[in-house]
Amino acid sequence: YQLEYSTPNLNGEIIRVSGAFLRPTTLSTESLIVYHHGTVVPSANAGVPSNINGEETMGIIIMAGLGHKVFASDYIGYGVSHGVWHPYLTIKMQGQTSYEGVEALGQLSLEPGSPVNFNPSQLISMGYSQGGAAGLAFHRHVDQSDERRFSVKFGVYGAGPYDLTEILINGWNQRNLAENRLAAWVLESMNRSYELGLSNQQMFKSPYSESINFDTLTLPSLPEDPSLVIQNDLYQSVINDVNTPLRRALDDQSIYKDWTPTSPVFIYHGKSDRTVPNVASQKLFDEWSRRGVAILYLEDNNDHYSGIPSYLVLSTTLINENNLVQNFAIRLAQEKVKMDVSRFNQLGSFTELNPLELLENFLNF
Repeated sequence: YQLEYSTPNLNGEIIRVSGAFLRPTTLSTESLIVYHHGTVVPSANAGVPSNINGEETMGIIIMAGLGHKVFASDYIGYGVSHGVWHPYLTIKMQGQTSYEGVEALGQLSLEPGSPVNFNPSQLISMGYSQGGAAGLAFHRHVDQSDERRFSVKFGVYGAGPYDLTEILINGWNQRNLAENRLAAWVLESMNRSYELGLSNQQMFKSPYSESINFDTLTLPSLPEDPSLVIQNDLYQSVINDVNTPLRRALDDQSIYKDWTPTSPVFIYHGKSDRTVPNVASQKLFDEWSRRGVAILYLEDNNDHYSGIPSYLVLSTTLINENNLVQNFAIRLAQEKVKMDVSRFNQLGSFTELNPLELLENFLNF
């Protein structure tokens, strides 16, 4: 089903947005999986969840096929709101948009007298890449909502940009960021979302300041060295001054720093990921471990794209094995664990192992 609902835009304007709801035709569980899709360039709007087309819908089809109800927002700027500026990686906004969709779903009847039934205390939040950060923001929004209508049973997130500042600074210092065009989109998204008033020339060096067109979202291939693309003064201000408007906007997306989840969190990230370097997942794990969050950080040798199957295998294993999650919650309340799968096999990928056996054996270590 395509679900249409309303949510506020950055300036408070009410926007009509859409999402997908999948319900198995056979008996399904009482849980609702709230799935958050990864980055889709707006010109590729056909690939968003409500169109059930493209690789970004693979996750929701798998989860529904395994007998689970699934909701996935298209986000502002996609689906029925295509043409509206998408506030890329303005994470709190994406968490709220997803939350509004779950609220709308709870009021929906697919047929007269047949409401969509799901247990509001059995939400499972998940997402990969941009969806990992958006899923984390949804998890936070549920935890901090005044109404307390819902609760997240657990969250499982993969390769998310949980700390934009750290990722950009790391890319600058390493002179290596595989998807600089996405980094450029992040900067413009912060620029528009926080009304910073920066021009292309103030952000980017020539000739890229002329070839990047954010109105049509023309994002050409850019060198992997950020110092060749982004103005030195702008980058140095982000690195050296936490009070610059751009730095504050970027820091505002690091929501793990001002929120402590009360339900278990599972994080996956490939160590060879240069699109979203795993430095952000490591920072999140370190911070939440200190605060006593029940968190497991699983990594292997994959890059950003080859890691997707590993993430989906981890997610389906956890979602289908309810007792496993409960046992992990007990264990992780006592000890926070970072687990490197590459220690267990030569290929170094979670998909090359028996995931259930691996996770169960871990509980007995």
